[in-house]
Amino acid sequence: EGEKKMKEAQDEEKRKEAEKEAAEKEEAAEDEDEDEEEDNTVEEKE
Repeated sequence: EGEKKMKEAQDEEKRKEAEKEAAEKEEAAEDEDEDEEEDNTVEEKE
């Protein structure tokens, strides 16, 4: 019983870690998109 609970806790920890990493990657991708958009607007102004 105790081992099962410990394994579930570890799985939960891994899942949270994976979700956090996925969120960080998504944010990084959004930041890159914003940078590209800014570059494009600067080019259009010139």
